[in-house]
Amino acid sequence: MEDTCKDCRDWEEEIFWTHFQSVHFTQFLHGDFLQRLEIPEKFAKNIKKKLPETVTLKGPSGIIWDVRLTVDDDDTLFFNGGWKTFVKDHSLVANDFLIFKYNGVSHFDVLMFDGKSLCEKASSYFVRKCMHTESDATHQTKRKVNENSDEILHNSSQCGLESGPEKSTNNDMDARPSRKPIKSAASKKKIRNSDNGTQSIHAKQSLVGKELPTFPGEVKVERLETEYEHTTMDGDGDVFGLWHTTGKRFVTQFEKTNVILKAQEALTNEGFMIIMKPTHVGRRFYMAVPTAWVAKYLPKDNADVILRMNKRTWKTRFYYHRSRDCGGLSGGWRNFVNDNNLEEHDVCVFQPANIGSKPMILDVNIFHVLQKAVPLSQVDHSRAHPS
Repeated sequence: MEDTCKDCRDWEEEIFWTHFQSVHFTQFLHGDFLQRLEIPEKFAKNIKKKLPETVTLKGPSGIIWDVRLTVDDDDTLFFNGGWKTFVKDHSLVANDFLIFKYNGVSHFDVLMFDGKSLCEKASSYFVRKCMHTESDATHQTKRKVNENSDEILHNSSQCGLESGPEKSTNNDMDARPSRKPIKSAASKKKIRNSDNGTQSIHAKQSLVGKELPTFPGEVKVERLETEYEHTTMDGDGDVFGLWHTTGKRFVTQFEKTNVILKAQEALTNEGFMIIMKPTHVGRRFYMAVPTAWVAKYLPKDNADVILRMNKRTWKTRFYYHRSRDCGGLSGGWRNFVNDNNLEEHDVCVFQPANIGSKPMILDVNIFHVLQKAVPLSQVDHSRAHPS
């Protein structure tokens, strides 16, 4: 029995650290916390290989700080460069304690608690990022709240969390983003299912593609929205409204994890992998490219990038943000998304086919989170009014 329980615990540990998309740790502030903060050994041991050199910390205020990770001679991992600013901006003191939620790739959400009252620090929700020095000012977060007030643009390894292309500084029309659609009172609507939100079901399911034992448990299921995105086309002075519609169903945590596992098997050292977000497959139709990959394979300038899959090609435009030293795909990316029925949580693996040549060609392998992709359709809203 004891051996069986130990095997179960080992299995649980493996599943937790290798397949959960978000994990937490807590840390009390003591010692030289003003200069750097040690990351717990167990967390570092399991996550360190996934972390880039620079990560982002988001406090309760929604503002994001860039912090550099360092390792000392004892192989201990620390929040270091930029940490002092984070501490000062939040007025953190000895014995306060923080809860970090790692959301994958390079991002942490941070909750802050007062060491005396053991309650959340109210002031952490009202922080404004200070311009400490002229040097710091060049790295300040650029805040932009979208209509849901939940998206922050910042200087990060993911290029401002899908900040979109900057305006071109020259007269090269090809280097500019396509013109914005004409706005109207009904420019965007979202139709939510009546029982909006999340629900839990009791299920027994295995991770396809990985030989892992099945187990009963609570599987959180989220209901995806059916989006109607209003676009416009003009011809002969007239404006026509079209709605892009998608049919979606529940996506389980198992399915999200499963598709990532399959995509990782196809990933090479020269390639990169992107999990599709709403800003990638709708809204802005902009996909940030990992900064480290850009620095290694692309020039620090706007450039054409050809996406290739199944003997078909799509011409896209890579926009480089000089102020943030990062970039992403925009022009032409929308066509690739629509033609391949990309949805949120799908995963794309990009592999360079002609390193050092222009234009860059990226072979793309798509892993759909749902086995059967639902084609995007267009509805003339003058005849169909979603409600």
